[in-house]
Amino acid sequence: MERVKCDSESERSRIAQDILAYLSENPDAEDTLPGIVEWWLLAEHVKRRTEAVKEAIAGLVQDGLIIENTGLDLQAHYKINAEKTAEIMALVDTDSSDSDEDIH
Repeated sequence: MERVKCDSESERSRIAQDILAYLSENPDAEDTLPGIVEWWLLAEHVKRRTEAVKEAIAGLVQDGLIIENTGLDLQAHYKINAEKTAEIMALVDTDSSDSDEDIH
């Protein structure tokens, strides 16, 4: 069976860090390679991604582009600030055209 190498040393390091982070929080954990990939690494990725999304939302709220309300479930709910629609569309169009330029 041929081994597939990691794309980079930093990717290998990040994966090792994620495995150790999972094990430090779950010291009794034990799994197979497929289980580690599916459960342990996914859990760590979701944690990192959740923090990044939380920071992005905070910035959008601070900039007044989205509005935060407390729902009946007492959780924060977010929606577009209709008064900023033109500004938001300009930002989205700018980001889209930047992405298009990267493709060409």
